[in-house]
Amino acid sequence: MCRYYWFFVIFAEIFGLMSKCILFLMSIVWFYRLPVYSQTLSAQAWDSIAVCRMDSLSREADDSPYFTGICVYDLTSDSLLYGKNHHKLMRPASILKLITAISALDQLGPDYPFETRVRICGTLVRNGSGHTTLRGRITVRGSMDPLVRQGDLHCVIDTLRRLGVDRLEGGIFADRSMKRDTTTLGPGWCWDDDNPRLDPMLNISVGKLASSVRQAGIEVVRDDNTPSEPVISDFVCASHTVNQVLQRMMKNSDNQHAESMMCLLGSLARGNNTEKDRVGQIRKTIAKTDQPYSSVDISDGSGLSLYDYVTPRMIIAFLKYAYQNDKIRSALLPSLPIAGKDGTLANRMRTSSGALNVRAKTGTVSHVASLAGYLTAPTGHTLAFVIISNGSRRAASPRNLQDSLCKILTQ
Repeated sequence: MCRYYWFFVIFAEIFGLMSKCILFLMSIVWFYRLPVYSQTLSAQAWDSIAVCRMDSLSREADDSPYFTGICVYDLTSDSLLYGKNHHKLMRPASILKLITAISALDQLGPDYPFETRVRICGTLVRNGSGHTTLRGRITVRGSMDPLVRQGDLHCVIDTLRRLGVDRLEGGIFADRSMKRDTTTLGPGWCWDDDNPRLDPMLNISVGKLASSVRQAGIEVVRDDNTPSEPVISDFVCASHTVNQVLQRMMKNSDNQHAESMMCLLGSLARGNNTEKDRVGQIRKTIAKTDQPYSSVDISDGSGLSLYDYVTPRMIIAFLKYAYQNDKIRSALLPSLPIAGKDGTLANRMRTSSGALNVRAKTGTVSHVASLAGYLTAPTGHTLAFVIISNGSRRAASPRNLQDSLCKILTQ
């Protein structure tokens, strides 16, 4: 009996030790699985809390005298997080530049150039005294490059000197064929605004170039009947890329840069680069989103026009398309203002959770305030968002709504 007693004691000790080992191993497995479970739970909980907070923000907006639309899309989970009036057509102001920029990056690419070209044509006549006369014409073809400057045309003088020319019989002419219509104001622009110039010869003047040529010691005699052939020299005297123009267009919300971008995009059309041609190019990118063209009515590239209308979900569709395209995303993201750091968001959200997180395009014209872009939620998900307010007499109140939305989405 004693012998069996000790057997049972030893068995019980071994069984107890094995039970403890099993419990220990189970606790390790549970420990490593717990963060994954907790993370999933917290993401779901955060979504619910954020939606509740956005509902409260929407009620606050509804109590205001102006109309507000909100749309938030989770790009990581590819799902709509929140929408309020997001299917309504609204004036977008300068967040329309997102559509212009994304369409240009989609169809042209970041390295596509704005080129200011010079063509020297005619014949070179050398006399016995060592003087050379160019009997022909110099033509400067503009591209509405907002970064070109008059000094960039000095290369024309350098070329004439290299050819030994000391007299020009003909003249210097401007080629505006990049945009064949003669309109200088966009449709729906207010006459008393500080409007951009729709001129291919933006920032440059052939009259000033002729004066510079004379000051360089080269005589210029105007003659409109000089030959335009043969071509003696054809070269680019200034070139800036889409990406270079994009920086000021987005960071500083420069309307001239946006209209220049729109016209460069329109030059791809087989037409005269009219408003219809330019909008037609935008339609090509719209066709690649999941939104119908009835969700947008575009008349310019900057958002100045009174005829511009978009739905918040159309802006989201463009942001989603851009984010999913590496070529577009890599150029667009660095161009967007960063909250509390630079551009038109430099002085906003400095002390909130949106600082250095929110990358977004601002929009402000009379009675319109908007904000649209990207941010990272506490769950690690990337969100695209847009908020548009129409009918506000002052921008301060809707901007507070914008900042509150970003705070909800980043904490």
